[in-house]
Amino acid sequence: TEKTYVTCLSLLLSRFMPSILKFCSENDQLVSVHEKGQKFFFWLKKVSEIHTRVLLEMSEWAVEKDKEYVTSICELFMSSLSTFTSYEGLVTLHGEFMEWVSLLNSTNPKFSEVLKKCEAPSKDFVGWSGFQSLMITPIQRLPRYVLLLQELNKHHHLPDDNQILKVTQKLEKL
Repeated sequence: TEKTYVTCLSLLLSRFMPSILKFCSENDQLVSVHEKGQKFFFWLKKVSEIHTRVLLEMSEWAVEKDKEYVTSICELFMSSLSTFTSYEGLVTLHGEFMEWVSLLNSTNPKFSEVLKKCEAPSKDFVGWSGFQSLMITPIQRLPRYVLLLQELNKHHHLPDDNQILKVTQKLEKL
């Protein structure tokens, strides 16, 4: 799922960000919307960088035969906690960003066309249902990690069982 998530972030940044920001920058009435979009995509880019690194580290595990994956996941999350604070900026701006995108989409036919072009089927957009579904994915990510860790805690007993609980609690606080 980490690979799918990184793909989702990549699609948002490569397909949607340039088109949305360009559209807003070319319309004088949308200057403040453009600024909000830049801030939102700044945080999205930070989150993408974090998860690209996480995916790379997880990919390296695949070649290690005797790896204790549950311990590794806990260690990875613990080492990433300080970077996960980037989600605060993303989550803070998400609601407002989506409100103005929805408003523009419903009131501005040219903007609707921009979104439709971004959502057009292509080999890198297979399996995604559109902008809205891509946009909710980052908001759901940390809660999904919490659920994963809770399931791991139920089914795996580590030498230090508190390790999973500690990571879970710290992620819940974020």
